[in-house]
Amino acid sequence: MILDTFKISNDLEFFAISIKADVITPADYWSLVVDENVIVNHVYCKDYSEGLYFQVAHPVMGGREFRFEFYTESADRKRIEVSYYFLTDPKVTLRLNGITNQSYGPISLPDRV
Repeated sequence: MILDTFKISNDLEFFAISIKADVITPADYWSLVVDENVIVNHVYCKDYSEGLYFQVAHPVMGGREFRFEFYTESADRKRIEVSYYFLTDPKVTLRLNGITNQSYGPISLPDRV
């Protein structure tokens, strides 16, 4: 499992997520939990970039935790790219603070500002 966990600095609206992996196996899947609420559960991967755009933006208060989990049964090293899409007040400088646990291989995440 590859785990990315971070907390957000300010209130925001979360409206989409997209992922891409350089190698996909049929058993690979991912999940997303926001502040202990399961937002996406066990989405099995395909051979192309995929994402999920919500019908409604989810309000998330500052200080809440995001946890992205990528599961694979393969022992192969994988490069995973994850993009989160947020809406904030234009005057806010959003900061994401957290860690990435690379249990099975490298993970590539966008630079956090």
